[in-house]
Amino acid sequence: MPRCAPIRFCATIATRSPLVAVAWRLSASLAIARVCYSPQLEGLFLSSLLLQIQKVNAFYIDKAQELGEHLERISPIINPNSRGLAAALRTLGSGSTNFAKASPAEVLNCLMQSAQVPQETRQALALFRHLAEEVDMLRRYALLNFLGVTKVVKKHDKLSHLTLKGPLSIFVATQPFHSGVRLLNTFSSMRAFASDLVATARGGAPHQH
Repeated sequence: MPRCAPIRFCATIATRSPLVAVAWRLSASLAIARVCYSPQLEGLFLSSLLLQIQKVNAFYIDKAQELGEHLERISPIINPNSRGLAAALRTLGSGSTNFAKASPAEVLNCLMQSAQVPQETRQALALFRHLAEEVDMLRRYALLNFLGVTKVVKKHDKLSHLTLKGPLSIFVATQPFHSGVRLLNTFSSMRAFASDLVATARGGAPHQH
């Protein structure tokens, strides 16, 4: 089985996003200065916010690429048509195991625990489950940061003479962490695999993609 290094998310994941923390502090500074409008403070706010968006993009792009590469490495092993997995599914399906109403997670857990499945395939399936969890975390990371930008800009516009909502909304909508396709493709591939796995377990044929 291809060796894949464990994936570790740094402290910027989820609610510890640097964008949310730093930008809210800048909004607090604007609140203090709201009586006396300061072009310098506006410039500091905007440049710092754009810097944090750049950091979020870099983190998101690296992780999305990493997750996609891991999935590509194990895909041949976990393909329901692969010799080891297909044989195990037939054996389990013809025995006492009933996959008729099983969810993808239940089928996956059954295969990971079955001695009928080759060890390298069980390891690849375990990695697939881990990758699915990481993909979900990264999708939530992107959403939290998008909401963070929205809230920060809304707060800014209440305190400042300069309105940023319109131009920044357009800008954020084009950023990789919001519009990138790498993670979306990985997520779609994982859903297709889960669907094929259940179809094969129930005695059908995998879908053609």
